[in-house]
Amino acid sequence: MTVKPHWLPVQKYLQTHHKFTATQNIIQNYQHYLTLLQQHNKFYNLTTITDDTEAAVKHFLDALTVLKVIGSVDGPKLKVIDVGTGPGFPGLPLSIAMPERLEMTLLDASIKRTAFLRTVLESLPEDGQLVRTSTNVLTGRVEQFVQSSSNHPLRYQFDHVVCRGFSSMRTSIEALSPLLKKGGSLIFMKRLSHPNPTETKKLLSESASSTLPSQKIFNESKLAQEMSLALPSAIKLNADILFKPIMMNDIDAFRDDDRCLVVVKQLELAPKKYPRLNSLPWYQPL
Repeated sequence: MTVKPHWLPVQKYLQTHHKFTATQNIIQNYQHYLTLLQQHNKFYNLTTITDDTEAAVKHFLDALTVLKVIGSVDGPKLKVIDVGTGPGFPGLPLSIAMPERLEMTLLDASIKRTAFLRTVLESLPEDGQLVRTSTNVLTGRVEQFVQSSSNHPLRYQFDHVVCRGFSSMRTSIEALSPLLKKGGSLIFMKRLSHPNPTETKKLLSESASSTLPSQKIFNESKLAQEMSLALPSAIKLNADILFKPIMMNDIDAFRDDDRCLVVVKQLELAPKKYPRLNSLPWYQPL
């Protein structure tokens, strides 16, 4: 199969950064997924990004940057949950890329989104059964699966929790930390959001690294403020925020981009009294 041009940045990233060898089946499944996303989006408004090239980079390649934290194909088997997955990002591209290694749960409150995800899984052309076996789709709010007053089927079950655009870190940590095993990680997909984006782009482009180009840039960013505000919540949940975001500008397609990953480590299991009932984490953050 000839790889279509819009998938070349994705294929290059898998091969050069994470040593994937058999990428054609992965790309074929991604194309099938994208085609269904474009078709269903006409009726269900699943995403604003539908152009082939833009979707390949901003949805699929962006999802695969989580490999910087969870590792590549040769690592240990992991249980991962994508909370607020929407039309499946970042969780489903990760599951398609590594079905032997990841036991992936996709959680979203929207019935139409989770129905779409099941449609994708049921129709994957390559290694579909393997991906289906390793991927679980759940409909509902995260609190109903972890609150100590319920049967909490997901509490303390996961090595990693990933989320993209779910909520602020300050309000999210209380709801998400109880999903994690001791030693697990929350992985937030964020942006620096510096007040001077032109200067930031210049520094990022010059550095081409996964480390911060400037401590000053980080200290002045909105992300640094968000992380500082979230620290009291993390401490109460027995977690620690790593104040060194993992940058993406060592990837050609994101050379001057300020997107990054923020990791919160679960030092001990979250106390059983969290999350609080009646949506308090969202309206009265710790």
